[in-house]
Amino acid sequence: MRKIVRISFFLFCAIILAAAYAYPAGLTPQTNPTYFVMSGNADLDGDGRPESITLAPGGTFGEFILSVDGVKTVGMFDFDAADGFAVVDISTADAYREIAVHAPGPSDDDEYLVYSFDGASLKEMGRLARWPTFSGNGIVLVDNWMGFWLIKDKYVLDTSTRTLRHIPQDLYYVGVEGHAIKSFPVYRTRSGSEVIANTRPDSVFLVLACDTSPTCLNAYGDADDYSCDWYLIKTVTGLVGWVRCETLMDYETVDGLTWAD
Repeated sequence: MRKIVRISFFLFCAIILAAAYAYPAGLTPQTNPTYFVMSGNADLDGDGRPESITLAPGGTFGEFILSVDGVKTVGMFDFDAADGFAVVDISTADAYREIAVHAPGPSDDDEYLVYSFDGASLKEMGRLARWPTFSGNGIVLVDNWMGFWLIKDKYVLDTSTRTLRHIPQDLYYVGVEGHAIKSFPVYRTRSGSEVIANTRPDSVFLVLACDTSPTCLNAYGDADDYSCDWYLIKTVTGLVGWVRCETLMDYETVDGLTWAD
């Protein structure tokens, strides 16, 4: 009897190993993607069966071909080639899991193209930049570098279209201290017409928030959505008002802000 049990045990192990070899374990959804693969298996449409996912380079720079069980789509990155994909789960309330194709980009300018598979077709859901968090609640939060601070953007899953919809904020929190080398004006409103304060030379100020919506022309006549942003600051005297980004970028007027690409 003992011998029969032992044989049954070995037979059971052989069956398990054969099953594992025939059906590789699926890719685990990542909250903050850190590793990327060119092929793998995952149940994307919630039918209980893992799909085979492969990624291959396309015919031109930045182009890639994503294939799920033979269903293919072609995507394109602007600045770099795709180096793999990760499986993510945007919403645990539905049966779907998504594919986030990744390109590293220059200066850590990561790019993602996110895709959904419904069992028959692949759909592009949206393009994300830098560092997204897929927490599973239907919301994707994305951190992006803004020169000396991190902006946090919000995207929500539109369940009717299976796309990611950007939800812009009127103001973005900054929370970084700077140092006024010399005095500069602080305006009462974003019109820049009325001065409410002038910073004290050799004083510390706190950058509270940023309005990223303005667009202006730079010195070359091109549209600039960066240097003309408005920043809300608090002076050492406790007064609060607005300054342009170009003021904070003036190294003869302000230091203490860690500017980097």
